[in-house]
Amino acid sequence: MIFKNNELEEAVTLYVGWGKNIHPSIDENLLIQKYGKDLGSKYLAKIRTLKHDFYKTDAFDKANNTTEMGRMAIAQFRKLHPEIGLKIAELFAWCYTFDNK
Repeated sequence: MIFKNNELEEAVTLYVGWGKNIHPSIDENLLIQKYGKDLGSKYLAKIRTLKHDFYKTDAFDKANNTTEMGRMAIAQFRKLHPEIGLKIAELFAWCYTFDNK
């Protein structure tokens, strides 16, 4: 399924808890609640794949601080997925840098 970038961005925002918590708070059930089982499951599959690709970065091993880590991870991810908007990459970077402080 092909998602529009703004729709996917909304789903990722909900998934990571941006704007509701001061730290990432992954909640897959929120996608099902908002979009229904069928569409929510499709969003979830896409988001899991993108998050997995984002976390393949080696930024944790190379960066001097979390800001640099986030920038490096975003750059690597955007090379893999140039079709994905910057905001989605930033949301994954928020999770990644929090997980790797």
